[in-house]
Amino acid sequence: MKKFRVCMILLFLCSAVAMAGETPTFELFGGYSYQRANEVNLSKGWTTRTAAILAHLAVVAGMVWIGYRHFDNIHTGVAAATLYLLTFYTSQLTSQVDHVAPAALLVWAVAAYRRPMIAGALLG
Repeated sequence: MKKFRVCMILLFLCSAVAMAGETPTFELFGGYSYQRANEVNLSKGWTTRTAAILAHLAVVAGMVWIGYRHFDNIHTGVAAATLYLLTFYTSQLTSQVDHVAPAALLVWAVAAYRRPMIAGALLG
């Protein structure tokens, strides 16, 4: 069951990131067609998307860690991480690294509150 949940989370993140680099164009009969916005910067796009996925995974892992260490219940962390992944923000702005990276740093700063040097370094 755990493997299924992890696979579903990764599938959700990968599908949202795959659609994030495409721009919708309106078609005549009411549908939307997705076309690549910029084929030249393909490597930059994949690098950005990979970093965004890793940052989202860091947020999820941090939430699970906080639930396990602070509340002594891993189910609380998994529930918080699931609610984070269900928000509208994560599906629409998945590839925005400048939005996700600070969130990952803040979550891990809260997770490392007992070690002030690490928490301070994560806060900047």
